[in-house]
Amino acid sequence: MTDDVQTLAAPKPATPFAKPATSQAPTSSVPTTPAPKPESKPEAKSESKSAPKPVPTKPVNKPTPVTPPPAPSVVPSSVTAQGNPPPAPVPTHPAPTTPAPSTPPRKNNVLGLHDKDSIVKGNKFMADVEGFAKQEATGLKSRTAFARRVCLAAEDKLIVEAQAATIYNHYQTAIASANNTSYEPGSSTPVQTSKLRAFIKLGNVAGESETLNPENGQPERVSDMLARAEEVRKNLSAHEGTRGRIKDKAFDFLLNIARAQLAAFEKPRQGANACDLLSNEDITSICLGEDKEPRAPKGESEKLIDVIKTLSAIVNGKAGTENSPAIPPSPSPELDNAIKSLSARLAKINPSAAEQLSKAPAGASGTTLAALLVKNSPARSKK
Repeated sequence: MTDDVQTLAAPKPATPFAKPATSQAPTSSVPTTPAPKPESKPEAKSESKSAPKPVPTKPVNKPTPVTPPPAPSVVPSSVTAQGNPPPAPVPTHPAPTTPAPSTPPRKNNVLGLHDKDSIVKGNKFMADVEGFAKQEATGLKSRTAFARRVCLAAEDKLIVEAQAATIYNHYQTAIASANNTSYEPGSSTPVQTSKLRAFIKLGNVAGESETLNPENGQPERVSDMLARAEEVRKNLSAHEGTRGRIKDKAFDFLLNIARAQLAAFEKPRQGANACDLLSNEDITSICLGEDKEPRAPKGESEKLIDVIKTLSAIVNGKAGTENSPAIPPSPSPELDNAIKSLSARLAKINPSAAEQLSKAPAGASGTTLAALLVKNSPARSKK
């Protein structure tokens, strides 16, 4: 029995460096195989069948923005590195070279206006002028609409009479550009500019006061009155009884309306209707020529003068205009004889008229009517 009893030895006293005792399971008499030591591999690659341990989520590290180094400044080759201060730093954000959108470009300010609102309106007016020119180039009759737009701009105090030539040249240049040609002012340019000036003057005068439509007593701008005049003329041309009585073409008719309205403004103003515009009846009279007193029939001397001038124009030629080509000189003995006979008759019935006619300026060929009269005189013919 003594072999089966195991005597437990008394524990040794603890020392300062002794390790703490650990509880061990009682060993059996059957020897056990020692467990193999785990290989030194990461836990993620372990072949153990037990559930994998959760891997803690690591915070994502955002890349730190890297500020690019400043661009090296370029030193001119003429500057040495010694004894010279470093060049001034180049600004990172240069100032914009284009003006702000709210400010209209000054190069488009053809009319030379000053405040921003007027410049915008002036540029819009010049764009409309170009639009009417393109319509005219394509065959559309837009001269009257162009004239009304000029009058409206004058009412809005955008233009004055001194700018008539600038506007007319801009209009004609746009027409030439639409036709792929160039514009050169001709002999009729001063006349056409003067016509345009009448519409500008009308707008300037009317813009100083309130104008009324005499048909209904309501306020009406003078440019709208011109549109009303065009409508009256359109209605007259639609009726057979009045169609043939219309005296002038559309633009010349509108010019006569503008001049008649200016004359009405210049009259002494009396009563409440002093600023009234032309009525439809006034416009009809102008359109049909009833506003003018009938001319007295021409006498013999006046008719002779007309015929002599016509024949002299054939002999001397005639300079061309924008609306008519030049007529070259065409002298002939027959024309000389005709002028001789007519001049002799004129000198007999009206000597002063014949003398005045002889002072007419030279024609295209440089020949004056006085020279023709001398050439056709009886004394000259005998020689």
